[in-house]
Amino acid sequence: MKKKLILTSILSVFLSLLLLLSVSVLLVDYSGKQSAEKSLRNYLAIAEGYYVPNSLVYTPEKTKDLLANPDSYVRLTIIGSDGYVKIDTLADPTANHLDRPEIQNLGTIYYRRSTTLNRQMIYLAGKDFSSDGTSYDYVRVALPVDRVETTTYSLLGYGFLGIALITILSGFLTAYLTKRSLKPLQQEVQELDEIVGEEAHPNADVKELGQSISKAKVLLDERYQALATEKKKYETLLDEMEQGLVALDSQGKIQLINEEAAELFDGKKDNLLGQDYHILSTNENLLLAIDKAMKNNLASALDVEKGSRISLVNVSPLGETFASGKGYGVCLLSLDVTEKRKLEEAKRDFFANASHELKSPLTAVIGYQELLQNGTIASDEDKKEAIDTTLDEARRMKEIIREMLVLSKLESGIAREKTDLVLKDIILNALKENTSWIEKKNLQVSLALADVHFAMAKEDAQNLFGNLIENACKYNKDGGSLTLELTPDYFRIKDTGVGIAEKDQSRIYERFYRVDPAKSKALGGTGLGLSIVKHIALDYHFALRLDSTLGLGSTFTVFFHPKNPANPS
Repeated sequence: MKKKLILTSILSVFLSLLLLLSVSVLLVDYSGKQSAEKSLRNYLAIAEGYYVPNSLVYTPEKTKDLLANPDSYVRLTIIGSDGYVKIDTLADPTANHLDRPEIQNLGTIYYRRSTTLNRQMIYLAGKDFSSDGTSYDYVRVALPVDRVETTTYSLLGYGFLGIALITILSGFLTAYLTKRSLKPLQQEVQELDEIVGEEAHPNADVKELGQSISKAKVLLDERYQALATEKKKYETLLDEMEQGLVALDSQGKIQLINEEAAELFDGKKDNLLGQDYHILSTNENLLLAIDKAMKNNLASALDVEKGSRISLVNVSPLGETFASGKGYGVCLLSLDVTEKRKLEEAKRDFFANASHELKSPLTAVIGYQELLQNGTIASDEDKKEAIDTTLDEARRMKEIIREMLVLSKLESGIAREKTDLVLKDIILNALKENTSWIEKKNLQVSLALADVHFAMAKEDAQNLFGNLIENACKYNKDGGSLTLELTPDYFRIKDTGVGIAEKDQSRIYERFYRVDPAKSKALGGTGLGLSIVKHIALDYHFALRLDSTLGLGSTFTVFFHPKNPANPS
C-alpha cells in the first residue's frame, strides 16, 4: 500500500509537470511563430520599400546587400513578373515561381518545404511596382522554421530534464514524508492489533490500518452487544427484585432505579433517571436521611408509608464510584414490610388482649384462694361457690391458653400430617362433645351429612367443625334449632340464635373480638374460636361465608373448592 501511495504520488507529479510543459511548449511555439510572422512582414515591408523595379539605384543586388546580414537567416527572393528569379540570397534557383502558393496568394503566410533548399520555410510575398507603374516584380521573404522552433525545442529538452529531476526528487521526498507520516499510523495499527489480538504489523500502512479498524469494529460490536445483553440481564434482575433499589450520585441525581422503586415513588424509570432525588418523595424524614448519607456518610433506616403500603427504606452511602469532593453517592434499598408491620401490630394487640383475658380469670382464682386461705369465707356453701368459681375461671384460662397454642401452631407454618378423613364422623363427634349444650337448650338438630372424604390434619378438622358447632350451640336460643348440611362442595351450619349485627360481621374473625363480651364470658367463650376457623380455612384454601340477621340466627358456610374465595358461588 505504501509503494502504491508513493508511485501514485510520483505519477501525479510527473503528469502534472508534463501537462504544464506541454502547455508551455504550445504557448512558446505559438508565440515564436507569431513573432516570426511579424518579423517576416517587417522584412517584406523593408524590402518592398527599398526595392524599385527597373531602377538603376534600388537594384535587386543592393536590396540583397541590405538584408544580407551574417546573423540573419532571412531569405530574400526577387522574382520577375514572368516568374523567373532575378536574385535570391540563399540559392540560385532557375525554376519558374509563379506556381508558388505565396505568389498565388500575395500577403498570405505559408509554411512549406522549399524544393530548392529542401528545408521547411515560412514564406510571405508581395508585388512591387516600378516608378512609372508600368511594370512590377514579386518580392518574397522567407525564414527557416527550425530557427523559429529552436526556442521551443530547447524549452522541450530542458523541460523534460526538469521533469525528470523534479519527479525523482518528489519520489524521494514523498517516500520520506510517507514513512514519517505513517509512523504514528503504524503505532495506532499496533495498538489496534493488540486490542483485537492479532499479530503486530511493524510496517503497517493504510491498508493494514483499514483491516485493523474493521477487525476492531467487529470486536467492539461484539463486546457492545455482549455489554448490552449483560445490561439487559442486570436490568431484568433488578426489575424482578422484590426490593426497590435507587442509586444516587454525589450530586443527588438518580443514576439507577428499578421497577419496584419506581412504583413505590409513583414514577416511571425512564422519567426518573437523571432527576434530582427530591422528585422521589415529599417525606421529610426520608429526604433528611438521604441528605445525611450524602453529606455526612451516615446510614439510616426508616419506614415510609404510602397509602396502605409500608416500606422499610435503608439509606446507605455508596463507595468511591459514586463519590466526589462534594459528597457521597447514596443507595436506597426498600422492602415492603406492610404485612410484617401488620403482623407485629397484630401480635402486640394479641399479647395485650391475651394478657387482659388471662388477667381476669387469674385475678378471680387468686382472689378466691386468698379468701379461702385467710378464712374470710367461712360457710360451706360460700366455700363451695368459691371453689366452683375458681375451677370455672381456671378452666376458662386453660381453654384460652389451649386456643392460643392452636393459633400459634397454625401461624408457625409447620406442616401437619394429613390423612384421609371422613368428615361426617368428625362432625358427629363434635356434636357429641356439645351434647350438654344441646340438651341444656333443648335444641332440635337436623342433619343432612353426605359421606365426604377429605385429606386434612385431624386436629384441624376437629378445630374447624368443633368451633362452628360449639358457637352454634352456645349462642342459640332455648328450644331453638340447629341444621347441619355436608356435601362434597361445602359444609353449612344454621342456628336460630342471637344473630350478628351487620356492623360486627366484618370483625368476628379477629382475635378476642366478641359481639357481646359479657355474654361470651358467661358462656365460657374465649374470643379465639372463629380466628382459628379462619386460619384453618386459609391454610386449606377454603372460603367462608356468613349470612346472619340480628335476633334471627346465623348461617356459616365453608366452601371446600371455591372458584372465587372472595365471592364463592
